Amino acid sequence: MYINRTNVTEQFASYIAPYDLSDTKILLKAEHTYRVADLCDRIARSLAMPAEDVDLAWLLGMLHDIGRFEQVRRYGTFVDSKSVNHAEFGADLLFQEQLIRRFAASDAEDSLIERAIRPHNAFQLPADLSDRERTFAQILRDADKIDIIRVNCEFKRSEIYNLPEEAFLTSDISDQVLQDALSMQNVLRAHRRTAADYIVGQISLTFGLVCEESRRIIREQGYLDRVMRYESRNPETMRRLELIRGKVKQFLDGERFRIGVLSDTHGLLRPEVLEHLAGCDAILHGGDINRQEILDELARIAPVHVVRGNNDKEWAEQIPYTLDTEVCGLRVFMVHKKREIPPAADLTGTDLVVYGHSHKYEEDFRDGIRYLNPGSCGPRRFNQAITMALVHVAADGTFTIERIDIPHQQAGSAEQSARDRQVLDTDARALIEKVMADIDKGKGTAAIAKKYGISTELTETISRMYLTHPGVTADGIMTKMGI
Repeated sequence: MYINRTNVTEQFASYIAPYDLSDTKILLKAEHTYRVADLCDRIARSLAMPAEDVDLAWLLGMLHDIGRFEQVRRYGTFVDSKSVNHAEFGADLLFQEQLIRRFAASDAEDSLIERAIRPHNAFQLPADLSDRERTFAQILRDADKIDIIRVNCEFKRSEIYNLPEEAFLTSDISDQVLQDALSMQNVLRAHRRTAADYIVGQISLTFGLVCEESRRIIREQGYLDRVMRYESRNPETMRRLELIRGKVKQFLDGERFRIGVLSDTHGLLRPEVLEHLAGCDAILHGGDINRQEILDELARIAPVHVVRGNNDKEWAEQIPYTLDTEVCGLRVFMVHKKREIPPAADLTGTDLVVYGHSHKYEEDFRDGIRYLNPGSCGPRRFNQAITMALVHVAADGTFTIERIDIPHQQAGSAEQSARDRQVLDTDARALIEKVMADIDKGKGTAAIAKKYGISTELTETISRMYLTHPGVTADGIMTKMGI
């Protein structure tokens, strides 16, 4: 179908002329229309579409928000919940009131145009679209989302959302909105409760981008980065926003899921480990956990898949020794000890085998299966590295493994060493018993070290001996330390 772009542009300018273009909201929609049309053109060209189809995609951009102008004239608002669904209203104007004939003389593509425009603001596209209709609808939705993010940078958010600026600086990010974003999906309108939720809603539009060119454009323009630099005086909002930023980066990098893999924590969860796990979609633990509290804390981040280690005693009776499961699209087999891994013939269809026990990081690939021991990120044993891993799963199901090394805090100064020696010489048994009690309470080594004025290294030494030798007493630890 032939589309005369000059005529379309002139007709659009004529159509919006009676509306008050001095009104920020009207001007916003006019500029948005031209930009979306240009973006539709670019995305369509990136898909190597025929020239007529590129023109058709451009036309969708020009017409997609045609209902916005009459919406504000009739109802005095752009808020759909207080007036009408603007996408459906626009489609009605075009095809029930035949406004479409001002822009396209032929009706050959009327059905496609309507089926792309009518649901362009819906959470999901209708399932009954043909492949061709879906392609055009996705181009339009991508272009619309890209430019909505720009709008949030170039216009005052207080005017866009009719909310005071103070609300953006102090409000929370709602739990449901956070969950939507961390699940890499568009935030549901019904979940938005606060000013900060609206900002997250704009950021989450990124997760709906389908075309590779769209992701390229969003990076190139820089508007998304500006929106994500949103500053709040609310510390919890900033913490949650950091998690969301990580998910956006993950999506734009082509990563569909991120899995944290760790083992042999022996009762210790380092702050650095928690930082690396933030934003993960799932966590795998290869055993020797030592305390239920460790699993509880991990479960607050993501679903945890775990096997029982040789140091996991009565409290862990419900934890299996082996686990064969699906995690983020990968078939995963888990067991604590390497020697208990079944032969490859018994692991048909398995993508990843996770194990632990040795405290030594190890990766292998054989018989089409990846094998991973993430090492230990619990109390340091001798001079071994403190490690864990992240598994990055791409949209096509392929995955890569990233080794994470946790920096070890080196032994302190001569003064600190002398202080350790002095405390031990004064009453080693009392100190060790206090450290053991604090470990049972779930306190971290850094906090314990600070509490008693001893080095983190000494605290980790006591912690390791206590957690890896169930039932050991203070006297037993003193013997092992040569005191």
